[in-house]
Amino acid sequence: MKFDKFKPKGKKEPEKLETYLLAADNPVGKEQLRPFFKRKRSGEVLTREQVFAIKRGRKLLRKEMRAQGMKRRIDFEITATNMGLYFDRNKLFWPFFLWLIRDNTVLKVLATTAVITTAVTVSVPVVEYIQQIVTEYIEKIVEQIVQQQVEKEVDRFTISLSDEMLNSGFTLSETIDFENASTNLVAAAVEGVPCISIRDIPLDVNDYEGRYPDDSFFAYTFYCRYESTVSEPIDYDWSINITREDEVVVEDPETLEQRSYFVSDAIWVMVFEDNEMLFYAKVGEDGEIEALPAKDITDRGYEGGPHIDHAKSPEEQYEIVQEGHYFDYYRVKPISYVSETVVAKGRMENVLPFDISVFDPEAEFDPENPNGIHKYTVVIWLEGDDPECTDALIGGSIGMNFSIKFAEDEPEEETPEEETPGEEG
Repeated sequence: MKFDKFKPKGKKEPEKLETYLLAADNPVGKEQLRPFFKRKRSGEVLTREQVFAIKRGRKLLRKEMRAQGMKRRIDFEITATNMGLYFDRNKLFWPFFLWLIRDNTVLKVLATTAVITTAVTVSVPVVEYIQQIVTEYIEKIVEQIVQQQVEKEVDRFTISLSDEMLNSGFTLSETIDFENASTNLVAAAVEGVPCISIRDIPLDVNDYEGRYPDDSFFAYTFYCRYESTVSEPIDYDWSINITREDEVVVEDPETLEQRSYFVSDAIWVMVFEDNEMLFYAKVGEDGEIEALPAKDITDRGYEGGPHIDHAKSPEEQYEIVQEGHYFDYYRVKPISYVSETVVAKGRMENVLPFDISVFDPEAEFDPENPNGIHKYTVVIWLEGDDPECTDALIGGSIGMNFSIKFAEDEPEEETPEEETPGEEG
């Protein structure tokens, strides 16, 4: 994509972040002019057009986030990294940084510089040059520390709207009153999670706004609101995506062969859309989705729903298994991941604009009358009953996000043309 350096004067259309996101992912363009240390992303050398798009996109994203009250640099860097608006850091500087901070070397350098500039009579240009060098070193050190923190927290769960939806009046919030409306949301990552069962997910997991206070699993609830003066209904698509995943390589002590393991093999995901829940899991090595036992039923006279004790569980994702005359139990049947990188996706249809005149901030969310507001809860856990959940996954990690964009028409399947019988000669 080509960007004009000089633009005609007059009324300019507002820049769109999506334009720079597309340009940043387009590898076509001219080679960078740098002879050394060319700009890279994920180890790949970028074109001049990509470098410009990333720089401009970062500035535009920073402006939008500040307008929404998100001024912390760490939040900006995490969001930019998840959107692909970042450059690989210069690893050649890192060994020097480690040497510099060893044994308080930074303090020694600063102290020595202060002594030199105050006790020794030198020319003003020399002093300014020394101060400039020290300042540049300190700025690089701070940048490296921030980058290290970003890499540590990049797996935080993010919810983002497409640029078109932002311009059309969509906003996000952890609370239904939208007091702190935002264009994107970030939830802290969960570390050191244990293996639990689907029946251990609390009944109120969909009733707690924002991050659920339990570190044995991840759960986050948020709202999406549509505000517009146009009364026509619109549709939008949402998806839960795997943004990054570590490969855990373990050597078999018997065969001495190395095998790769991925956390996603045992990660289960539960999605509530306007209080309606479905849950997902990855297919096994045999290509079949697992159907795992839930809680046993020992009382034949018990009346109630599925014995997983989750009031909002969809009946189509359970089955009753009978053994003999006295014991029955339920088995859960998760839906398969959409692909290797997409966990789940859905479509919200006929969304009408928000009407403030009928909104009661003290009322609970009503899925029957959403009034332009739709509620989502995402629950992620390590399913202990999944056969892929083994000790080999210890130390692994995964990053996910929730993306919302305008609905796209599904490609129509091509109907094969009827063959024309050939003429007999």
